[in-house]
Amino acid sequence: FYDRFTDRVKQTEKGKEMGERIAQLKRLAPGSPAPEFELTTPDGGKLALKDLRGHIVLIDFWASWCAPRNRKIPFLKKLEKTLGVDNVVFVGLSVDEDTEAWKNALVRHGLNHNQFIAPEEISMMLNVQSIPRYVIYDKNGKLLHLNAPRPSQGDELRQLLLQLK
Repeated sequence: FYDRFTDRVKQTEKGKEMGERIAQLKRLAPGSPAPEFELTTPDGGKLALKDLRGHIVLIDFWASWCAPRNRKIPFLKKLEKTLGVDNVVFVGLSVDEDTEAWKNALVRHGLNHNQFIAPEEISMMLNVQSIPRYVIYDKNGKLLHLNAPRPSQGDELRQLLLQLK
């Protein structure tokens, strides 16, 4: 549809907006490759999403101040224990702006799997407009679910991840 527009129409403000939105939708379509980004751990270590290829990756967008997500932590921990870290790599991406609040939340909730502060561009790349949000990538780094079921929604997420092993 967009390809049928003339270059003149594509250069208008609305044409550019539409082109950007279409490009974003393509980046977020199931099967699209994971965006390339590098994350920093609380102790200064580095991890790139591409380093996790060969594993199913469950990304958990959260924040220390998000009460709905914090109530889901026991479900997330149970899921991680049930599936094991060899089958699924759990990655927590906090949208906290206050690093100390984030670090305190890690200790308070006993979160010891891969935890990072999410650079704003990652949230923008994946169109994360609210939290909690769960995103799943397959072993080849391809997007499977941009808005996966929450761990507290019964057995749905566990079954989904088991099917991917």
